[in-house]
Amino acid sequence: HELGDKEKFWLHNSAILHDIGLIEGQKGHHKATLRHILEDKTLKFDDNERLIIASIARYHRSALPKKKHKHYVSLDKKDRNIVSILAGILRIADGLDRSHTSNIKDTKCEYDDEKIIIKCFAESQSEMDREAALDKGKLAEKVFKRKLDIQWEISNES
Repeated sequence: HELGDKEKFWLHNSAILHDIGLIEGQKGHHKATLRHILEDKTLKFDDNERLIIASIARYHRSALPKKKHKHYVSLDKKDRNIVSILAGILRIADGLDRSHTSNIKDTKCEYDDEKIIIKCFAESQSEMDREAALDKGKLAEKVFKRKLDIQWEISNES
């Protein structure tokens, strides 16, 4: 993805904050998350950074980014592309913990011209998590123009 420390910071904060909208309930929590991040001035982000982080978190589920979404379209083209890339990564990560068991201890990403392979190092394989990640990985497939594959490396060591 050729992104740097600034973008890693945005992804990290989006990952931490992506479910804060659950305080209002499951339905539409991704949109509530966007609103909370935009409105909470205790979060020390500048306005553009706040919009980027909020947008990444908003797109962790449901609809893919669209130009008809007012917050997304208010970003410049470069930032919209960054949001799509980072939201694609966050969606995969969110899917990989669908079971909420924190089973995966590490990941490694490999890619070629046709596919992205995410190797998950875990104590056991979760088909639910794998299927969720593949389903949520559609944005990453679109952005990176490659098919997504999830593989497991199982270790019984703690």
